[in-house]
Amino acid sequence: MEQSNLQSLINETNQAIEAGQAAHTQAQRVLSILRSAEGWGIYDLLGGGLLSGLIKHSRMDEAERELDQLRYDLDRFNRELRDVRVRCDATTELSAFWRITDIMWDNLFSDWTALSQISEAKEQVARTDARIQDILRQLQSIREDMRRAKG
Repeated sequence: MEQSNLQSLINETNQAIEAGQAAHTQAQRVLSILRSAEGWGIYDLLGGGLLSGLIKHSRMDEAERELDQLRYDLDRFNRELRDVRVRCDATTELSAFWRITDIMWDNLFSDWTALSQISEAKEQVARTDARIQDILRQLQSIREDMRRAKG
């Protein structure tokens, strides 16, 4: 392969790695917020009251905003990965209906449902982040192979 083409591929791989690292960092941020929401959810489930429920929902709202950024970062990562035809999608959603139900009725069922939703979102983001990390390892290996081939 011609040196300039190889260097171009290395540059494209570097851009994909950079985009993947941004997505990984954002996924870790979302997980941290979801862990906080989950902690408040457990406290709320055990009888924490209105204040703990409001804090839990504040964390859920924050997680939803950060999920929007994660989706953006994943879209960017996917654009950079087109050449290797790999996709990494996040489909995590937090339901506004359950949030309203949980605050209005604030009972064991609604607390449990909200906590389940948080746990499910956390698992989805963790799976997405694991996929990001797998792809990053592959890209780093490919980049090293190309650097060795370049000489």
